[in-house]
Amino acid sequence: MVRSRCPVFADTPPLRCEGTVIHAGRTTATAEARITGTADRKLYAHATTTCAVFALPEAA
Repeated sequence: MVRSRCPVFADTPPLRCEGTVIHAGRTTATAEARITGTADRKLYAHATTTCAVFALPEAA
């Protein structure tokens, strides 16, 4: 889910996106990301996700 807090325009100062794994388990993983201004640390957007983890099949 992405929550946009502030609009971003061509003249918006530089932004930083940082992602963090909150939990990485055997069957599920959760993570979040934040987009902030590099100078003022203003929050522009925040996102979270929950993913299913599957084992890859063995290569032949």
